[in-house]
Amino acid sequence: MMYSYNVLLKCGKKAEMIAIKSDSEVTGNEKEGSILCIGAGGNALTRDVLTTINPHITFEQTTRKTASGLVQTFGTAIIDRKTNERWDISDNHDFALIIRLTNPRNKNENWIILAGLGTTGTAASGYYFSTHWRKIYDSLRSYKGTESNYAVVLRVKIGDPTDVSVLT
Repeated sequence: MMYSYNVLLKCGKKAEMIAIKSDSEVTGNEKEGSILCIGAGGNALTRDVLTTINPHITFEQTTRKTASGLVQTFGTAIIDRKTNERWDISDNHDFALIIRLTNPRNKNENWIILAGLGTTGTAASGYYFSTHWRKIYDSLRSYKGTESNYAVVLRVKIGDPTDVSVLT
């Protein structure tokens, strides 16, 4: 989280303008502004944002039937709906996403998601975003324009959130 906080400060945000809240504390009107979500599977706000926008690269959401009813699982894999690629955590590698989406309720605000399949992936997404945000911005601007939604898939060595390679 501190990686992300430092990026916001570098971008000119004042510390008093940044509210740090858990996903369960963010309510109605707060979703109208810019939001930075950290984490996938256990973060209800990440799930809400991604199901609202439904980007082509996202976390898999599955529903399975159990004796006590239907159970939804979110964040067990990363999928690309356009290419049918799939990334699953392994013994050696975790995977993570850095996603930027325009808030559909306010085109001047953005939602950013930094999340991994596991804890190393989530830490790596924050680390990579904070240390390479200019590189991400410049490369995306060169072919998509700065107003586009985007997703970056990262492969991370388990246990080392600084050992990151960009896959997309």
